[in-house]
Amino acid sequence: MLKERHDGEREGVQRALGILEALHGGKLLGMPGQALALLSGLLPAFLLVTGLLMRRRRTRAGPGH
Repeated sequence: MLKERHDGEREGVQRALGILEALHGGKLLGMPGQALALLSGLLPAFLLVTGLLMRRRRTRAGPGH
């Protein structure tokens, strides 16, 4: 046995896992939290598309523009 865990450590880990589960399931912050999760999930796709559009515009303008 490498390290013996104490009951207090187990309770802390269980509490942290419970909070993470509630946050992941959308129960912790309710509807505003779910909306925030949705927006933060869509943000990378939005940034990718706008970046590609900006790159396309820059390459069409040609060098020096």
